[in-house]
Amino acid sequence: MIQYKQLASEVMSDIDTGKISPGHKLQSVRDFSRQHQVSMTTALNCYHLLIERGYAHSRPRSGYFAQKPMLDIARVPLADFVPVTSRGAKYHFAVSQHPLATAQLSQALLPQAELAKSASRVFKTPRLHQLHYGAVTGHESLRRALAGHYSEQGFKFTSDEIIIGHGCLDSVRMALQVTTQPEDTVVVASPCFPGLLSILKSLNRKILEIPSSNQGIDLLRLESIVKEGRASALLLTANFQNPLGHQFNNEHKAAIAELANRYHFPVIEDDVYQELCFSGGLPLPIKHWDKGGYVLWCSSFSKTLCASYRIGWCLPGRFHRAMEDKRRIESLGVNMPLQLVLADFIASGNYRKHIKKLQVCVSQQIREYRHFLYTQLGANAAFSQPEGGMVLWCHYPGLDSFELAKKLTEYDVIIRPGGLFSTRDFYSEYFRLNCGWPLDEKRKQEMELLCQLLTQQKQNETNV
Repeated sequence: MIQYKQLASEVMSDIDTGKISPGHKLQSVRDFSRQHQVSMTTALNCYHLLIERGYAHSRPRSGYFAQKPMLDIARVPLADFVPVTSRGAKYHFAVSQHPLATAQLSQALLPQAELAKSASRVFKTPRLHQLHYGAVTGHESLRRALAGHYSEQGFKFTSDEIIIGHGCLDSVRMALQVTTQPEDTVVVASPCFPGLLSILKSLNRKILEIPSSNQGIDLLRLESIVKEGRASALLLTANFQNPLGHQFNNEHKAAIAELANRYHFPVIEDDVYQELCFSGGLPLPIKHWDKGGYVLWCSSFSKTLCASYRIGWCLPGRFHRAMEDKRRIESLGVNMPLQLVLADFIASGNYRKHIKKLQVCVSQQIREYRHFLYTQLGANAAFSQPEGGMVLWCHYPGLDSFELAKKLTEYDVIIRPGGLFSTRDFYSEYFRLNCGWPLDEKRKQEMELLCQLLTQQKQNETNV
């Protein structure tokens, strides 16, 4: 990312999170340039971008002052409905390499040179343990590196508690298999990432959707379902859920963990976006409050490093032995040399540096996509306000998002229609965009096309 944009993104994040209060006088351009060791031109460009985005204003002979954006961007509405058990995903979900479709990062944001150095160190002197199957729970060096990485940020566990898998979805699948049986019902928060719905359908599990709220999920409904024995497990994301991008507060997370332990009710936590936190740091998962081992925490490197590595992990709690046995039967473990490369990358400190930089970049990209859509669509649309992750959930009244997606494919542009995110007839007026690619000229052209089609649809409705 260009330096002045990165600096502006940091200031915008501080204003969004309250570290800088509206009305607070910002540093002079000269002091700002000195503190950050940048040129006056870079500092000026940073402040000009803050003004353009609505995060600052200037007063003659007084300087620059922070403010909240004046854009009246409507918050995306959340559905409310009575939970009813269904048989699974209604539509087929397929991974696409188009930048607006699948939630993944641009190659330009990946630390390829640093990863190559880690690989060089590992493969320079191959050891015997790289050539054998190794422990089915994963290589000790990676498990130890992950335990150290998270423990330093307040989420503590030991290397013996973790099991390495083939990506986050693989860990989620195994967690479902060791906690539930075919025909069991699993609760999910709606809207729900279609990849999870597809896994549940492939495992022949029934699905019970609970409406999402701005705080998380409806805990009263959830406890009622658990007490009545209407479900066997809960599958959800508490940190930057795909597609909403919101984060449960700590009280909400602790309440879910307490419910899981009180009723001996398994909670499978997909936390793959945890480290893409726009306010910096590491938000704690539900697992942090788990006292009895009923929360199975799953994550991976797919959203922070490289999706193709397919290296993930799970803290399965009291289900550790069952998951270890299943891993042994299925694949005798996971790619050992690649585990060693990633362990070296973490131990070198490069992973922590990469995450810190990535949080700023993706946060800025999300803002740019939202700003672009708002300037094109105005009050006709509403957008999610992600606190992390890399996707944007958009609402356009009267939209048939499947029809929109179909028209866009004629121009080789792919988005995710909202209907994919439910097993029921919800979210036809919604669509999801990946913001993991910078909003360059190519993306702007595609976004302009999307907005043109939406505007045309609105005009056609008005003329009818």
